[in-house]
Amino acid sequence: MKTRILMAGSSPGSASGNAVSSEVLVGALQEVGDVTRLEHRMAPLPSWRARDDAAIELGTQPFVIHGEALAAGFVQKRRLSEWTCGWAVNSRYAGALMMSGLPYAIWEATLTADELESSTIGESRMNGRGTGLGFALHSALLPIGEGIEGLLYRKAAVLCAMSEYTRSRMTDRHSLRSDRVLLLPHPPSRAFLDALNRARLRIPGRERPSNEGLRLLCVGRVDDPRKAVADLLAAVARAKSEHMSIELTVAGPYSERWKTRFSALIAASGARLLGRIDIDNLARQYVSHDALVLPSRQEGFGIVVTEAFHAGLPVIATRCGGPEATIRSSGGGILTERAPAAMVSSFQTIANNDDLRRELSARAASYASDELAPAAFNSRVRELTERIVEDASIRKPG
Repeated sequence: MKTRILMAGSSPGSASGNAVSSEVLVGALQEVGDVTRLEHRMAPLPSWRARDDAAIELGTQPFVIHGEALAAGFVQKRRLSEWTCGWAVNSRYAGALMMSGLPYAIWEATLTADELESSTIGESRMNGRGTGLGFALHSALLPIGEGIEGLLYRKAAVLCAMSEYTRSRMTDRHSLRSDRVLLLPHPPSRAFLDALNRARLRIPGRERPSNEGLRLLCVGRVDDPRKAVADLLAAVARAKSEHMSIELTVAGPYSERWKTRFSALIAASGARLLGRIDIDNLARQYVSHDALVLPSRQEGFGIVVTEAFHAGLPVIATRCGGPEATIRSSGGGILTERAPAAMVSSFQTIANNDDLRRELSARAASYASDELAPAAFNSRVRELTERIVEDASIRKPG
């Protein structure tokens, strides 16, 4: 009988930060069995809605992160138990799986506490990311949410972290054995790699002419305070004030309030804001720049680092958690502090040494091919899923 798998997470292709992770995991699980996506929809009461696109929407209550789907999972236990097993992209989506009694795996990006503590209510409001009420509620109820987070970890059949940083945070914060949490690095999506191949045909080379400035790229949710794009704008503005020839392109969604708030920095840095772009345009940006910059305060992994490495693009990243081990292990980038002076120094290192930039690029591409390939990820997901199913079969009465 074919394995039936529930994949709980964001909708692939949506604006959510977990959307790419959901897309990657669905692709891997489709090589193992029949996959149904399980998504959350905020609702006053637990509910169930089957869609035509192989997805189920659970009506969930948005009060406590990690606790939002517990009631829906309990109410819909009989329906959910018809599947063989489940996977959750981030533990906040695992509640319904736990309540249904299905054996499940969690693929964790970052702990809720780390994400909440790297921003403030005021910043979220000033950047146009809502009223801040949801942030305030989740922060106030964090102790309850963390308790549920720990329970979800302990009940999981398999626990995976996207990075060494996240694995360490999971074991330390929830007193888990180190061997309880496996490392499962994040590859790029197949759609991105296909777009990258098309972009390379269109833009075959990236060698920087001697009369052109350093071309930097930043990719992410621009108005998210955790991404600290304003710090990057300040660094580029400082570099320009010191007569450095430098260009910055920023790809990712932003609110008009964010743009207005930082209009002076945008002007001083000369940054080109692309907003949210399609995947082909995104791939073209990767292959037409000299380095990717990740200025974040906190990252659980940093999918953009994986994408940049596959494009052969060196990465300049702040010491923000997730990307650090990848950059150290690969030798494909530079780690820096978030202060403008430190970032400018890293820009100059790349700009003034073409041999170093080429070496970093080669290391990045080699590491991507060896350690961040979709085939290796898919094989590991298959192995873990088969282990979950086999263990559940052994424990099943009769």
